[in-house]
Amino acid sequence: MPPEAKTMNGLSFSELCCLFCCPPCPGRIASKLAFLPPEVSYELKADEASTTKYALVLLEKADWQYTDREKDFFEAFFTRSARGNRIACLFVRCSSNARFTLLFSHGNAVDLGQMTSFFVSLGKQINCNIFSYDYSGYGMSTGKPSEKNLYADIDAAWHALRTRYGISPENIILYGQSIGTVPTVDLASRYEVGAVILHSPLMSGMRVAFPATKRTWFFDAFPSIDKVPKVTSPVLVIHGTEDEIHAAISHGNAVDLGQMTSFFVSLGKQINCNIFSYDYSGYGMSTGKPSEKNLYADIDAAWHALRTRYGISPENIILYGQSIGTVPTVDLASRYEVGAVILHSPLMSGMRVAFPATKRTWFFDAFPSIDKVPKVTSPVLVIHGTEDEVIDFSHGVTIYEKCPRAVEPLWVEGAGHNDVEMYSQYLDRLKQFISVELVN
Repeated sequence: MPPEAKTMNGLSFSELCCLFCCPPCPGRIASKLAFLPPEVSYELKADEASTTKYALVLLEKADWQYTDREKDFFEAFFTRSARGNRIACLFVRCSSNARFTLLFSHGNAVDLGQMTSFFVSLGKQINCNIFSYDYSGYGMSTGKPSEKNLYADIDAAWHALRTRYGISPENIILYGQSIGTVPTVDLASRYEVGAVILHSPLMSGMRVAFPATKRTWFFDAFPSIDKVPKVTSPVLVIHGTEDEIHAAISHGNAVDLGQMTSFFVSLGKQINCNIFSYDYSGYGMSTGKPSEKNLYADIDAAWHALRTRYGISPENIILYGQSIGTVPTVDLASRYEVGAVILHSPLMSGMRVAFPATKRTWFFDAFPSIDKVPKVTSPVLVIHGTEDEVIDFSHGVTIYEKCPRAVEPLWVEGAGHNDVEMYSQYLDRLKQFISVELVN
């Protein structure tokens, strides 16, 4: 067989067969790779005075950062797509004198509820109103996520924005983020608008999965690269040079942010991640007193700040907890799906540290991570020294066994509680996990 018959643009014949010549079919593969609908973070309750208006009710997962007054900015309703799905829409009236309205197609693993605080913040700062929608199968939208539904969904949103609010195309800016750039480019290739913003766009599905791909095959999904030349509106492209991953670190005991800065700089450079951290109540410059309740409230505050201040999507956040820091990390990860979780020298619970023979969680036990970790749906890497003199190695093993999506752990032979990061396999395992396993 000639060499050119064995590979196609970096794809081996066997890879093509495995991906596209046997079940599941390409469309299903694309859906599994591209769509990650999160747990619903809001409800739409019918307005008794109107059959077309709905009250937006934000649940805990919505990360709402403002007062009830800002909720008056919202107008929620459903529209119907050409494929028969009921699409949840949200108009955020941030400014009474706004010239432009952003038709915002959000990224993956979020829904309208989780985006509300960001929409309010963004709209106020750029003096634009925001109109957004949930894809089929996301939030309160019916149906299942698919490429065809993606295009039908933005069409339905576009027509709702045009007819319900009478906004002219020249006053509409199409904004797509990540997977949201796919329907944005499709719509922009068919309609002229005021402008288009593509935030972390992709060329096509195959080019994401197999970067060596040079052409668009008939079975490729999301072929934005072939549609973007037809876009006649001004286009702003925004993309990180390293498509940034952010590690939210909950540090160990007896240190504060100042003592951790050198480690953060070194770690971030070596694993190619930005680092976001915080001090617990009563640590460093943080006010209050250390307590279990404050520990959970502290990481919630840090999470909300990271999401709203920097607009970072959950799938680009890795929660990293060390020692006592694994306690708030597990608590948060049990409530939110994120890109990944790293538990460095975790503990099962306070009683199990003080009294190793403890086999169950008593009502007076503190830090019961062992009961929360089964609820963590994100990939989890557990790291523990086999000679840990503070939190016995058995804690790491049991936590690992309880994780539904645990990856291969790192058991550092001979390492104690405070020197795991001194061993070469520590960085090697982190790099492998973040740069290879999560990408694939």
